[in-house]
Amino acid sequence: DYAHILNLQGELYVQMNRYPEAEALFKKASDIYSKKFGFEHPSYASAQYNLGTLYRIQGKINEAAVPLNKALV
Repeated sequence: DYAHILNLQGELYVQMNRYPEAEALFKKASDIYSKKFGFEHPSYASAQYNLGTLYRIQGKINEAAVPLNKALV
């Protein structure tokens, strides 16, 4: 589905060091997943994990904690 493609494209952008684009895609995928499945769905958790990992890669540790914690729910 569309959100899955956004999440995968975000992962690709992380590998290409295109962090702003990756962040936008992970946020969009998270938004779609939360509306479609709710906050406890594995797909939502995956997008949140990817967003948190992106922040961690960038050294944004405080920002990373929020989506990483959401991924654990």
